[in-house]
Amino acid sequence: MSYSVGNILFFDKYCFTDSGSCLPHFGLILLPEELTTMEGNLYCSVITSSRSTTFFDLPLSEAKYTCFNKPSYACFDRQDYQNHADIGSHNTNPPHSLDKADFNLAFVKLKTALFSPKLPYSNDRLLRGAIIREWKRVKQTLN
Repeated sequence: MSYSVGNILFFDKYCFTDSGSCLPHFGLILLPEELTTMEGNLYCSVITSSRSTTFFDLPLSEAKYTCFNKPSYACFDRQDYQNHADIGSHNTNPPHSLDKADFNLAFVKLKTALFSPKLPYSNDRLLRGAIIREWKRVKQTLN
């Protein structure tokens, strides 16, 4: 199955590059498999139930996104490549996606995170450009 930016997926094994641990977790797709340089991988931001201490997170209400059972946050300062094979079998088809208002807010926060000198991936201009181009493309289809 093909996924798009803004899709919310549950991973049976989400591997965190900042801690090295792998746990069941939700992720927000930042770049689909077809556009990553690593075949079989999606580029995602982790979704947690803990609010980040930075302003690089997007609140996701459990009332709006029924896949969550408590308020959650897409953390744009925590980005990881996730293996397509680790996607949980109980994800909905089609997957949950950000609504138009949240997509627009996410795009603003994501761009801020991508250009932050404090984050390690901000120096990867090709990755940053691919993410921004794909989010702009999807944003135009929403308007």
